[in-house]
Amino acid sequence: MKETNSGLLDCKVSSKPASIITWRRLDNTVDIREGLVKGENSLSLHFTDVAREDAGRYRCSANNNIGHVINTDANLVITCKYLVTLIGD
Repeated sequence: MKETNSGLLDCKVSSKPASIITWRRLDNTVDIREGLVKGENSLSLHFTDVAREDAGRYRCSANNNIGHVINTDANLVITCKYLVTLIGD
């Protein structure tokens, strides 16, 4: 995903009964609650004006309280311009 663009990570689940779906960032450094959009049997994590700090590993979990929790990981890579910091005397 390019820096400053928007995009999404989508998690779709097929289960009976319906599953509770959650997204989280594995290092817990970003609050993702504002980017969540619930659909029918899905939960999307929307990014608007994505920044390099959003890059990382995210996990979608599905649990219908009958079987075990199913996890799927996604690695979000951000393509960005160089960041140059000049250090003077």
